Amino acid sequence: MIIGTNTLTRTAPDALAPGEIDELWRFSSRFVQRSRALFDDMLRSRDVIYRLHDRDGELRGLAASTTLAVEALGRRATVVFGSMATVDPSFRGAGIVHIAALDAALRAWARRPRTPVFGLVAASSFVSFIAVARSCRTYWP
Repeated sequence: MIIGTNTLTRTAPDALAPGEIDELWRFSSRFVQRSRALFDDMLRSRDVIYRLHDRDGELRGLAASTTLAVEALGRRATVVFGSMATVDPSFRGAGIVHIAALDAALRAWARRPRTPVFGLVAASSFVSFIAVARSCRTYWP
C-alpha cells in the first residue's frame, strides 16, 4: 500500500528473509526491551507482519497481527490481535497502526462476513493504552 510517499507492506512471517528479520529486530530494539529470542518467537507466531518504509527505503514502522476464530457462550466471533506496534517518533500520529489494524480487520471480515470482528491489542505502555482509548468508540481496559 502506498501512503503518501511511504510504503506499507503486508508479509507473512515465513516469507521474510533473514536480513529482513534482522532489520526488524534492530528497529524494534530501539524502542522496546525484549530478548532477540522472544522477538523472533513473537514475530514467527503472528499471521501478518506490516512494515512501513519511507521514500528512501528506511524502516519507519512495524506492526503485526494474528486472527483467531473463537466461540464464547455459543456465539462465534473473529478476534484480530494486534501487537508489536512500533513506529519511529517522526512518523507517529500518522495513523499507520490504524491502517494496519483496519487492513487486518477487513481481511478477517471478508473471510467470515457474517461473523462479528473484534480487535484486541496489547498495550505495552500508557501511551499505547491512551491511543486505543482515543481511537475506539467502545473499548475495555
